[in-house]
Amino acid sequence: MPPRDRLTGSGPIFKQLARRLAEPIEAGDPPVGGLLPTEDEIAKRHGVSRHTVRHALASLRSLGLIESRQGVGSIVLRSTPRSVFTETFSSVDELIRSGRGTPLRTRSVSEITTDKKLAEELRGRAGQSYLKIIGVRPTANRSDSFPAGYVTVYVDSTYSGVHALLPKLKTTVAEAIDSLYGVSIVRIDQEIAVVLLTDDMAKVLGVPSKRPALRIQRWYYAPNGRVFEVATSFYPMGTFVYRSTLRKGAIS
Repeated sequence: MPPRDRLTGSGPIFKQLARRLAEPIEAGDPPVGGLLPTEDEIAKRHGVSRHTVRHALASLRSLGLIESRQGVGSIVLRSTPRSVFTETFSSVDELIRSGRGTPLRTRSVSEITTDKKLAEELRGRAGQSYLKIIGVRPTANRSDSFPAGYVTVYVDSTYSGVHALLPKLKTTVAEAIDSLYGVSIVRIDQEIAVVLLTDDMAKVLGVPSKRPALRIQRWYYAPNGRVFEVATSFYPMGTFVYRSTLRKGAIS
């Protein structure tokens, strides 16, 4: 049986571990070119599973701190991280946990009724009411005061009571809806595309207008099969890394 993760602090366990591993690297231990301890050694030293260690090392790789080479180990490439925002997860639960460290900061909230075009995008019906939330995602990785991403969230008006939770939101909007209404997330569809930022988005994010950006759109499904939330995030080119792991399975 794998060990039970027992790190204490804020955010997902693998992110806590990544921070603990990054601190000595930034202090020069091990130095650039040096090797980190093995996965087993890190797991035993910090009382976590190897699964958690792998996710933590993936975070360090995405920051440019280390490089993992088969048969060699994890080599330190630099002592300071690249200024990027990173998402690493492989399940609904991990996605939700990742949002707890960077909750949405709301800029505006309005009530809207969909036309045919917007209804198709939201996978709803024309004339349906939604709460439209515009906000930003903060990050500690940006060296300036600008946010990491620009976010638009549409929430089925059935759950508009989540509006009251937005000023002090400490988790994702979807998890807040679950907490308030008991609506569990059974599925998330995701699409990723490259688009150009609008003038307003670019100004908020502190980048040049029309700059290419990664657009991540997610549709959150309730147990009844309906989409109760659609969230679209925009991250300027060069400020975001999306990492995933694909494993070979049986072919039926």
